[in-house]
Amino acid sequence: MPLILGVINGLDKGFTEVQVLFINGFHFGLLMMMCGMGEVKDPIQFLHRTEVTAKAFDADLPDWFDLPFVQQMKEADWTANIGWKTTRRWKADVKNLLFEEIERSVL
Repeated sequence: MPLILGVINGLDKGFTEVQVLFINGFHFGLLMMMCGMGEVKDPIQFLHRTEVTAKAFDADLPDWFDLPFVQQMKEADWTANIGWKTTRRWKADVKNLLFEEIERSVL
């Protein structure tokens, strides 16, 4: 199944072209798959999971990716065709992937 994500008519909803390319892009979709968030239900939680996951995997987030921006994403109905992970499942997945990365680095 293809990864489908983003905001429809993002430029008309106040996003810049750079912002639309980012939140509608494949790399952001991969990050969201790890975060387990296919929509912005709670902007604070969405931002927290995104920042933690990005830091854990050394992924860069733009300076403008902040709470007001995430709230704008929610209002613009940003979605992705991925499931929703509980906080417990998300934390376990991040821990497991980090452990596997560390383990591979010493083999």
